Amino acid sequence: MRGKRDVKSYGLVLGLMGLMVIFNSMPGWAQEFRFPTRPITLILPYTVGGATDVEARIVASFWKKKLGQPVTVENKAGGGGAIGHREIKRSKSDGYTVGCTGWPDTAVQVARKGDELGFRNEDFALLGAFSNAPGGIIVRKDGPFKTFKDFVDYAKKNPGKVTIAAAGDIWLLHVYEIEDALGVKLNAIKFSGGGEVFNALLGGHVMSIMAGVHFAIGGADKGVIALAITGREKIDKLPGIPIMRDLGFDVAYDLKRIFIAPVNTPKPILDKLRSTLKELDQDPEFVDKYKAMGQIYQPSFGPELDRIYQEVNQRIKVKVAKCQDRFEE
Repeated sequence: MRGKRDVKSYGLVLGLMGLMVIFNSMPGWAQEFRFPTRPITLILPYTVGGATDVEARIVASFWKKKLGQPVTVENKAGGGGAIGHREIKRSKSDGYTVGCTGWPDTAVQVARKGDELGFRNEDFALLGAFSNAPGGIIVRKDGPFKTFKDFVDYAKKNPGKVTIAAAGDIWLLHVYEIEDALGVKLNAIKFSGGGEVFNALLGGHVMSIMAGVHFAIGGADKGVIALAITGREKIDKLPGIPIMRDLGFDVAYDLKRIFIAPVNTPKPILDKLRSTLKELDQDPEFVDKYKAMGQIYQPSFGPELDRIYQEVNQRIKVKVAKCQDRFEE
């Protein structure tokens, strides 16, 4: 009998030892979820000093308080943002490397260049967004257009005569969509940056620009006005300016700076990153500092952000395929 008990006891000991081995081999978060335990790097695929850089640094300065660890911004510019996005995609999926993407600029790049970019829209998990910078048709107050109707009527009567400046492929896509929606031909001129576009308008070198509405908001004292907005919602700071959908034209994009992580990051870590980021929306000091940048504050999180992201990515894929030859002009 004693021999049998000894065998059973020996087997029990072996079983417990086996469970300990299995337990100790499990990832740290499965044993006791502790995240983060060291600093987090926030990769920004753009240059220092731009609007996205400023926003990312403000978010990082408050996010670190919620996470209990430093959040350090690293600028990885180049290739129109492709270099930084590739680095975010290739980083270890442990939550210690996140990023901030200017979207849907990246969706246009993916639609235009495909696999040569080295990343896809699906390579990132969305954490949240605070901004919305929809575009608008912006003109000088002392110019020939006082209303959106003036702009459309002139463009129809004078094909190719209305000069409209745009920076980057996303704003060019807006121009092409406007042309198709209105049945007009505009003279699109591509610039390398938003500042150059705005200066071209102020200097009278172009009749109009297709750019973020913050140029109209911040440039009111410089004599510029928005004729129409290409976002989904009206802008409180631009009372009386219609959105194109309300005018019967299906041109609507939300331009957001979305915080992202590699798509394979474990769910408990994503949940922690998302919940702490969302907590900033309840911090009056953060909200006030964010709004002081002059950006439009429209926070987006969870399923609604995912839905918009997928919907617009698909829309852009279709639109870019139709406009590919115009991008090459």
